[in-house]
Amino acid sequence: MADRSLSRAEQEIVIGKCADESHYTVYSSDPVWTRRLRPLADDIGARTIQHQGGTKFFFPVDAVIVSVRKRPVLSEETRAANAARLRALRAEKAH
Repeated sequence: MADRSLSRAEQEIVIGKCADESHYTVYSSDPVWTRRLRPLADDIGARTIQHQGGTKFFFPVDAVIVSVRKRPVLSEETRAANAARLRALRAEKAH
């Protein structure tokens, strides 16, 4: 079988955890993310295997924090004040 590289649309990162597992499974077929995750896995002693054209990492539950950043909701007055302040800073910087 000929070796072919994946298109950008085929490169993926999948993060999963089943309720009965003591680890998160991260599958990466994206070479950039694989290079980022490999040193992290080595540092914490996570198991790593090659799987279906990508790399599968098994991170312990206590090594993973999953969070979502909340975007602040600003009033129109606050937005206007922030915009005016930014314009003033830019004008000051230009001179």
